[in-house]
Amino acid sequence: MQLIKSISSLLLLLLSYSNKAQNLQTHNIIYSNPIDTTIKIDGNINDWPSNLNHYPIEKPLQRINNKNEGNFSAYFMTGYNLNQNALYLAIVVEDDMYFSDKDNPSIRNQDSYSLYLNEKYSRVGSGVGYYAITENYKELMNASNNWDPKLKELLDWKKVDYKISTKDKQRIYELKITLQKPIYDGRVIGLDHIINDVDKDSQTRYGWVNSSNKDATSQPGKIGALVFHENPRKLGTITGKVSWRDSAITTKPEGVILTSKKNNRFWIYLPVDNDGRFSTLLPKGEYVLTPGKLAFFSGYTFYKANSSITKTIKVKEGILNDEVNYYLQPEKTPYFEEEGNFLYDISENGKQKIDETIKAHMQFYGIEGVAFAALKNGKITYHNTYGVKNNYTKEKVTEETLFEVASITKPVFAYAVLRLYEKGLIDLDKPLYEYLPFDIISDDEYSKLITARIVLSHQTGLPNWRRNGVLKFKFKPGTTFGYSGEGYEYLKRVIEKITNKEINEVLNEEVVTPLELEHMYFKKNEYAAKYKSSGHYNSYPGKIDLPENPWVAGCLITNAKSFAKFIIALQNRKGLKPETFEMMLSYHTNVPQDFRENIWGFDEYMGLGLFVEKTPFGNVLRHSGDNGDFQAVFKLYDDLDMAYIIMLNSNSGHFLLDNIEKILIDVDELSKIKQ
Repeated sequence: MQLIKSISSLLLLLLSYSNKAQNLQTHNIIYSNPIDTTIKIDGNINDWPSNLNHYPIEKPLQRINNKNEGNFSAYFMTGYNLNQNALYLAIVVEDDMYFSDKDNPSIRNQDSYSLYLNEKYSRVGSGVGYYAITENYKELMNASNNWDPKLKELLDWKKVDYKISTKDKQRIYELKITLQKPIYDGRVIGLDHIINDVDKDSQTRYGWVNSSNKDATSQPGKIGALVFHENPRKLGTITGKVSWRDSAITTKPEGVILTSKKNNRFWIYLPVDNDGRFSTLLPKGEYVLTPGKLAFFSGYTFYKANSSITKTIKVKEGILNDEVNYYLQPEKTPYFEEEGNFLYDISENGKQKIDETIKAHMQFYGIEGVAFAALKNGKITYHNTYGVKNNYTKEKVTEETLFEVASITKPVFAYAVLRLYEKGLIDLDKPLYEYLPFDIISDDEYSKLITARIVLSHQTGLPNWRRNGVLKFKFKPGTTFGYSGEGYEYLKRVIEKITNKEINEVLNEEVVTPLELEHMYFKKNEYAAKYKSSGHYNSYPGKIDLPENPWVAGCLITNAKSFAKFIIALQNRKGLKPETFEMMLSYHTNVPQDFRENIWGFDEYMGLGLFVEKTPFGNVLRHSGDNGDFQAVFKLYDDLDMAYIIMLNSNSGHFLLDNIEKILIDVDELSKIKQ
C-alpha cells in the first residue's frame, strides 16, 4: 500500500484520539482542494502541490489465473481549478512490468486505467460513466443503454485532457476533466478508479472504493464520493455506531447516509464495520443521519428500516466531535389478506384485491415495477401493470414494457427442442457428445451419459454454473435432480450444430412464429431497446442489458400479455403431438424439498423444461426466473384451465411472488371443485 505522503494537520490531530477514531473510514470519501499553481498535463507531476493527500487504489476486484506477480501499488491525488471548472487527477502506479497490445485495442487485455464519474450524483441513481485509457487506445463508455438518458451528454473526450508517462517501474496517468456544471464549495460528485494490471501469466483489476467485480456503471451507489472543499483545515470528524433498537434483530446494518441540512445535494454514504461503527471527516454544519439500506433479512424474517427515524448531528470544525449512536427501528409488516379464489372466478372485487395486494407489496418491499396477467379457459381474464420501468426517470410501466423473465426461458427452449424431436432432428436419448462433445468435461466418462432428455429434466449432474472456469460433475447423470443452466447451454450448442442455425433463429421458427407470439425476444433489437425496463437492485436502476448472443438458460425478454399466449398454447396443447405433450409433462424425476417453490407443500417433479406440482386439484405446471434485478413466476393449473404470470423489475419481490398465489387460489375450494 502506498504510504500517505502528506496529510493535513487536522487529520494528525484526529488520529491522536486513536481509542475513539481507530475505525476511521475515509476510504470512500475524499476532499478535492483548490490548486492555485498552473498544472500542465504532460505525465509529469513535479508541478503538483506537495501537500496533497495520496489515496491508495488497492482493492483487488478480479484475479485471472489467481496469481499476484510483481509488486503492485497505486495511489491518486486530486485538486480543482475554479476558473477552469476543472477537476485534476494524478494516478501513480508502481509495477514490475507494463503490458501493451497495439494490435488488439482493448482496455481489458493490457495495462489500463478507467475513471468512473457520476457528475449529477443524484440520490435516486444518476448515471455512472467511464473514460478508459491505455498507451495506445482510449475508450468512452457507450451510454446508449444507460438508465440515465442524459448521461451521454456528459461523456465527451473534448472535456478530457490526459497524458500517460512511464519511467522504469512507475507509470503516471494525469488527467484534467472539465465538468459540465459549475464547481462550488461543498459540491459532491461520484468517483472511482479501476486499474487493470496485466502481467505475464495473470491479470488483476484494482479499485479504490468498488470492492466487487461488478461493473460500477451497471448500478449507481457502488462508487465513492469526491467533495470540492475550499479549506482542508475546516473539517471536523464524527464517529458513531448504528444498531437496531430491537436486539433480537441480528442482521448488521450495512451503512448510513449523511445529508447536509443546509444543502441536501451534499450527501454521502458511509459503510460501517462489523460492529456497526462509522467515522469520517465532514465540513462543519448540521447533518441528518438516515439508514443506508432499508431492506434486511434476519434469519428468514424480513425487516424494513423505518426511514422516518433519523438523527440530526452537528459537526464542529477542527475537533473530534462527540460519538453518535443511531438506532434503527423496523417498520411493522403490513397485513396482507391471504384468502381468495380469484383466479378460478375472477370478479371486479377480485381484480381490486389483486391490485391492492400488488401495490401494498410494492410499497413495503420497494418493488419498482410489476406486470400481471390472469388466464382462464384459454383467455386473458385480467391484465394490469404497476409502477415504473425506471426509478430514476419515473417512466411508467405500460402494456408494452418488456421484462427479463430469466429462467422462464427454459420451458420455451424445451418446447423448441421437442418440436425438433418430432421432426426427427434430435434423439432425446442419444448421448449429446455424439452430436458435439462438451470440451471442458470431455475427459470425464460421465459426459458420455448426458442426453437431451436428461438436460431438459435437470439430471445432468452438472452445477448450475461453473466457478472460476472449473466445471465438474456433482453426481452421475440421470440418477437424480440437479438444476443446471450449464446443461441447457450445452444442449443449445448441440441444437445449433445439428440445425446449422443460430439459436435465435431456431426459437423464432419453432416457437414464436408457429404460435403467433408477439414481443418475445432472445436477442438485442430496436424494439427491445426501446421498451425494455431497467432492472433494479435496492431501488437503484441498472443499465438496459440486451443479449448479443442468446443464452437459453435465461435470456427471454417479453411482456405479460405476450407470454400469456405461450401459456395458452400449453393449455390448449398447441404445436406438439399429444404424446409429446404427455412426455413433456410426465414426472421424470423428483424435485427435492429444498428446491420446491410451491407454498402449500405439494409433491413436485421435473418434466421436460417445466416443474410439475402434484396437487389435489390436478397438476400445476410452473417455472420461475430470477436474474437478480428481474424476477418472474408463471403457473398453469392444468386440469382447471387457469393460469397467471407475474413479472417484476426488482430484486426485492420474493414475498410478492409467494403471497400473490394466496389470494389467487383457495386450495380447499379448488380441491372440492376438482372432486
